[in-house]
Amino acid sequence: KLLGKLLYVRYWMKAGSTTTYGTGSWRFTIPNSLTVSTSHTQTLSAILNDNGGSRYPAIAYCGSLGPSSSIIEVVYANANVTNTAPFTWAANDELGITGCIEVA
Repeated sequence: KLLGKLLYVRYWMKAGSTTTYGTGSWRFTIPNSLTVSTSHTQTLSAILNDNGGSRYPAIAYCGSLGPSSSIIEVVYANANVTNTAPFTWAANDELGITGCIEVA
């Protein structure tokens, strides 16, 4: 939801039995072809749910430290989330990101 220059976002991914996870850092695009204000780093809350029972509180970031002005990356324990970090992703694992981003 966009209110002025504030974009409220919620991303939710639940892995299925045929989900492919790729390689490298996971990135999520900002909706509606918007770009993030890059004057500072912006952080959002993230949660990684391992279906095995573990939960990993994480952060997502964008802005001045992000890879581009329309990308959000997720970090846990000072490392980017990938197909094998912080755990090997499988069916029914979940990733959630919520927060507010200042757009350009």
